[in-house]
Amino acid sequence: MDLLVVSDCVLDVFMPASFPLKANSVVVANSPCVISPGGSCYVAVTAKRLGLSVRVIDAFGEDWQARIILDTLEREGVDVRYVTKNSTSTCVVLLGKKRHSFVGTFGGGLEKIEHAKSVKSVFFSGYLLHPLNPNRVVLKHIQQAHEEGKIVFFDLAPVKTKKEELLSALSVSDLVFANLREFYNARKILGVHSDILKKKTVILKLGKEGCAIVQGENTKKFGALEVKKPVCDVGAGDVFDGAFMACHLKGLTLDECAIVANTAAALKLEGIGIQSVPPREAILHRLPRDIKNVRKLLEN
Repeated sequence: MDLLVVSDCVLDVFMPASFPLKANSVVVANSPCVISPGGSCYVAVTAKRLGLSVRVIDAFGEDWQARIILDTLEREGVDVRYVTKNSTSTCVVLLGKKRHSFVGTFGGGLEKIEHAKSVKSVFFSGYLLHPLNPNRVVLKHIQQAHEEGKIVFFDLAPVKTKKEELLSALSVSDLVFANLREFYNARKILGVHSDILKKKTVILKLGKEGCAIVQGENTKKFGALEVKKPVCDVGAGDVFDGAFMACHLKGLTLDECAIVANTAAALKLEGIGIQSVPPREAILHRLPRDIKNVRKLLEN
């Protein structure tokens, strides 16, 4: 198994809304809502479409929300055999023309990571460290995976945690994803200990500006693929993560990983929900034609 995705598999309910939202106001959708698996489901599906074997570990209830998530992941070929029964995480996404807002709940009941010994790498996000997330107890199992030589990927989002837990998560991470806001928030939380970020390979997601690879004092930027009519950016960062990890585990250089991840994230902007995760063929079609090595590796 190439990749184990830990927690943050939620069901997103997208509702159109007008911003700014007013206190005590009623939000009424003026068009049909879109219901879709979200969060780390984007990561798992993207990595799977780019050729990895992927397993998801999370807690789900015996409800329709869980059925939508699990059915979707199973259709994509993601291994969900070892999920825990408890409650399902749900998120309402209020979509405006130029911004969005989230209202969500954490599921619970994930106490340990089963069947991690057979995987090559582990991915988790900052949501696992959130003070209100009952699944945060599994961080010790991620630390154990690191000690066993697994590659550990960590997305900082949303950086709502204590300094000690953030330091612990970073100390076991081989590669860190973040946007600029998350990166600066992490530095603020870490304070005098923020030098730990200089010891890590940090992949900065810069939105319309593409991304940057930061290693110590060295920063290398990669431009984004132009999207003429973006529809929704929710999930684009997760698609970026999944594409970058897939390329990294297939042996591509960090530069090549950045190019592919930028392309995948940009194509995700053209739709809403998990159905807008681009297939491998679409990503290959939009890659620069001079990077033949990337094409050969992704086609295998």
